[in-house]
Amino acid sequence: MTLAPNTHCGAPRSMMKPNIIGPIMPPILKPLVTMPKVRPIAPGGAAARTSMSRDGMIMSYDIFSQAGRAIRSHPELLGGLRSRILIAVGASQSASRLTPYYNSIQPLLRIYDGFLLHVGGGPFRTDMSTKLLRINTEREIVAGQAAIRQPDSNIFRSWEIAGASHVDYWYMTYRQGLVARDGLAPFNYQCDKQPLSHVNNRYVLNAGYDQLVDWVLRNRPPSVAQPIVVTSVSPTVIPRDTNGLVSGGIRLATVEVPTATNDGVNGSTGFCNLYGSHTPFPDSKVQQLYPNHQRYVNAVSEVTQKNFRDRFIVSEDAAEIIDAAEDSTIGTNVPRPVP
Repeated sequence: MTLAPNTHCGAPRSMMKPNIIGPIMPPILKPLVTMPKVRPIAPGGAAARTSMSRDGMIMSYDIFSQAGRAIRSHPELLGGLRSRILIAVGASQSASRLTPYYNSIQPLLRIYDGFLLHVGGGPFRTDMSTKLLRINTEREIVAGQAAIRQPDSNIFRSWEIAGASHVDYWYMTYRQGLVARDGLAPFNYQCDKQPLSHVNNRYVLNAGYDQLVDWVLRNRPPSVAQPIVVTSVSPTVIPRDTNGLVSGGIRLATVEVPTATNDGVNGSTGFCNLYGSHTPFPDSKVQQLYPNHQRYVNAVSEVTQKNFRDRFIVSEDAAEIIDAAEDSTIGTNVPRPVP
């Protein structure tokens, strides 16, 4: 069973709608952490907003603790099922919020069996027994996370996805459908470079969930991943090859068998800095790299099988990646679709 604080990015396996079990009123529990007394503040003004933000953040940690405790002690919340383990998940802002929870509250209450943080979070205390896997993208390294890297240990693993962005093309395509359905304002993609890396974070996240569960239940540690190569952390300097791609990191076929430059770098208005970029190679370069379709498929298959053996992707996703390569027009005379 996984619980995640409110988050705007990252999604569980296959992004399917959850099964709704109910209606069930969760039990009212006593606070698990002693809450400080809140001094009344006159409504309005910066002081009121600051107090509400501070006090709301404090109370959110108790709410998150009570939610986990309720699931453990009240199986009716899961339709009679009993959870074997509880994993706390947070992405982006929620990863940052879970950092103080992991460091300060988890040692007191020990409600969660494992933590998975995505695109953010840290640094983490090292004297814990609760296992934590953090999965960052190239974007977080570009933004300075390399300066707070921590070595892998018997309770901590860090993965970094080469060429990936904080939010990727595939996630935003899914999310855009929801925005259109709900009649919300469309996203602003007026960025310095063509936005949204096509490196699919979901593939690595799926493997991360599987490995964290295996780590908690069977004490089998997750795979060790090479970090993205950084030559300086102040300022952050990341060397790139002639295709504009970084070295190191978890390298999916989109990066290792490239038909475009995918990276975690972009800028201009709105959230462009989170989108990364995707710049397709000219057709002439693609034809030079992959003079026939089978050569491209073989290269994708080789990289993908290696990632599967290294446990950075699961079998279902490996098959999906190879199927997509087989269905592509790379190495054929058929023009590539507009990216």
